[in-house]
Amino acid sequence: MENPRIINLPMPSANESEKIKIVRILEEHGTADTVSIQYPDFSGLCINLASRLRITLADTILDIKPRHYQLLHVAEGQAAVTFPAGKRSILLINMPYAFISQFKERYPNEVQEYARAAQQKKHYTVSIEPRPISREMETTINLLCNFQTVSKELENQFLYQMIVSLILRHLGTTELSAEKKKIDTYVEIAQHLLTSEYRKAWTVDLLADTLGIHKKTLTSKFKRAFKVSPIKYLQNVRLDKARELLIRSASITQVAKHIGYKYTNDFTRAFQKKFGYPPIKVKQENFPNS
Repeated sequence: MENPRIINLPMPSANESEKIKIVRILEEHGTADTVSIQYPDFSGLCINLASRLRITLADTILDIKPRHYQLLHVAEGQAAVTFPAGKRSILLINMPYAFISQFKERYPNEVQEYARAAQQKKHYTVSIEPRPISREMETTINLLCNFQTVSKELENQFLYQMIVSLILRHLGTTELSAEKKKIDTYVEIAQHLLTSEYRKAWTVDLLADTLGIHKKTLTSKFKRAFKVSPIKYLQNVRLDKARELLIRSASITQVAKHIGYKYTNDFTRAFQKKFGYPPIKVKQENFPNS
């Protein structure tokens, strides 16, 4: 078997020892193989898009068919992982309890059982049989398998958001609004990137390449969901942020540069068009004596 790609993803607002570990096993023509693994506690997702994955623990055999997954906790020990010959597309995502616990308020029962197994160092699976991968989950999993990043910081944010999305899909997302459910996964991720990385010099080409989707398809899906193009959405995010910064006391020139405008006059025109008044009015209303 070829060496799998391993990604150690830092946890936001957590200590350095708490990381999400992603193992990607992607092969077109793998040979039949059984790999013996000595591991610490594993808490997370075993996802099988292609091939047949068998994990043999001390007293348990876990078969995960193609297009199925299992969320589980496995206590420290040794496992034999068996792959048949052929194509393999497998993700193993090991998540610390600090990650799982963020869903405790919304899904107390599911998280409590999972946490108890981890704390007591016992084997635990959330369902007797592995669950089929839904269409929405498959889109996110494909992004995780094929994602190519333009920066390490962007990769960390993107991957973290993807894993949150997977766990929410697993837990049911019953509390998401009907309108939110209609939003395509690619569009959901594009919106997140444009909002969290609003200072980045995004183009539709760059955004489409980051997501691995054709730019026309992305633009069409995005307009359907948000009634504006990705670039117009980005401009609105930047201008909303600009207004927030002006209220806090930043100068107009500083704000213009912060959100990506080379010339203050261009920023002023865009601000006036969106809000119906110039940026100087925000300064005058909030800092009348300056």
